[in-house]
Amino acid sequence: MYLPTIAAAELYYLFERKRWTAQWSRLKREMRRHTTFSYYSLNEDVLNLFEETKAGEIHDKIIVSTAKLIRAEALITKDKQLRELGEVETLW
Repeated sequence: MYLPTIAAAELYYLFERKRWTAQWSRLKREMRRHTTFSYYSLNEDVLNLFEETKAGEIHDKIIVSTAKLIRAEALITKDKQLRELGEVETLW
C-alpha cells in the first residue's frame, strides 16, 4: 500500500487543525509497523503523468498520477471528484 506524500501532508494538516497530535503520532507509528506500507514521494515520473489526468487540483493530480504510475489496483478515497474522474479504480 502506497501513500503519496501529498496525501500524508494533507492528513497532517487535518490532524493539526483538529488538534489531534496524539492521534497523528499514533498513526505514524502504526504505518511504520506494517512492512506492506510505504510513502510514495513526488518525483519526475509522477510529474510526467500530469498531462494524462483531468484532475483539476494540484494535489489531486499528484494522487491520481501516483496511482497510475504504480499501477495501483485501486485508490482508496472518499473524494467524489476523484471517483467521478474514472481514471483509476477507486474504493470507499
